[in-house]
Amino acid sequence: MIDSPEACLRRRLLGTSSFVAPISLLNATSRNQESRAELLHIADLLRQSAILRLESMVQGLLSEYDRAYERPHEQNWGAIILRLAQEASDTVTPNVRIADTMDIRPYVKIKVIPGGSYLECRYVDGIVFSKGVVHKKMRKSACSPRILLLSGGVDFQRTHSKLATFTTLLEQEQKYTEIIVEKIIRLQPDLMCVGSSISRQAQEYLNQHDVVAVQHVKPRLMKQIARMTGAAIVPSTDYVTSMSDYRDIALGTCQHLQITTYPSVPLEGYHVKSIPKLNHVQPHYKRMRGHGYVSYVYLSGSPRFLGCTLILRGARKSELKKIKRIVGFAVFVAYHLRSGTDHPSSLHLYQLISGTEQLIPEVPLPVNS
Repeated sequence: MIDSPEACLRRRLLGTSSFVAPISLLNATSRNQESRAELLHIADLLRQSAILRLESMVQGLLSEYDRAYERPHEQNWGAIILRLAQEASDTVTPNVRIADTMDIRPYVKIKVIPGGSYLECRYVDGIVFSKGVVHKKMRKSACSPRILLLSGGVDFQRTHSKLATFTTLLEQEQKYTEIIVEKIIRLQPDLMCVGSSISRQAQEYLNQHDVVAVQHVKPRLMKQIARMTGAAIVPSTDYVTSMSDYRDIALGTCQHLQITTYPSVPLEGYHVKSIPKLNHVQPHYKRMRGHGYVSYVYLSGSPRFLGCTLILRGARKSELKKIKRIVGFAVFVAYHLRSGTDHPSSLHLYQLISGTEQLIPEVPLPVNS
């Protein structure tokens, strides 16, 4: 009988002429499988205990929150906070090799949008920020948009040291704006976030070329967008020409762009006294933000390990700020509990989390050979 190549290789590696694996190897494999099953069982116990511990902490914080407002909450904020915290801690993974911090909170943005229902609280695999387009005719959505980040502005810098007529200044501004917008269009972006202002003529030109523009983006927000989309931050329009050959590297992207408008709630702490006049009461008006509406930019579909945004709705802004603090702490605790439960061999960690030793099975830990 001629041995197969697999059998010859197995015989050379195992040091036996038999076609069957040695009994010692089979016993070792069986013990490893049993140890693996036992460790998986311990890992499940660790996760269950961590969830119970997180639930008790959240309920304790919510009870303090309810006493501060002197009324119980009708909404089930506990379940919402736990769901958002667990989803964020399970998806976001900081990478220290690219200079990320071990704290997950800088990469989890919690956005408060007053009004609506608490059922609208959700997890977004991207970044959400409150900005509106510079031109009302610009489109409000796009699939797989190409994103350009410009820290400078798109406007004409006038020199006050020289004398010129008003007509000459207008012609210079128009030509300069056309040249700058032409450079930007060569990159073929769908969304452009600008750190400074965009002139009116540039807004019209960008709208004609179907480019969505957002202005006055803060540097911190610009860095967050760059992280989530992979775009490079261009210092000024002078660098746009040199980056036209590296369009794929300079521009970022995500799966979906959506600009959503929500009704603005009255600002708190602003009251107008009613003035009686001619046997009737003057209507009670409150100052509103954004002429009654506020726009938010959703950039969703980014890699989940880079970061996320948690949307909080269903109450006034002052109440949602309290909930935001609880959510931030719950995300921090849930991430570190997850990091601890990823190592099931640490039985002492299970004792610290659960506070008891009765649930721990006496399982000998495998010894690595």
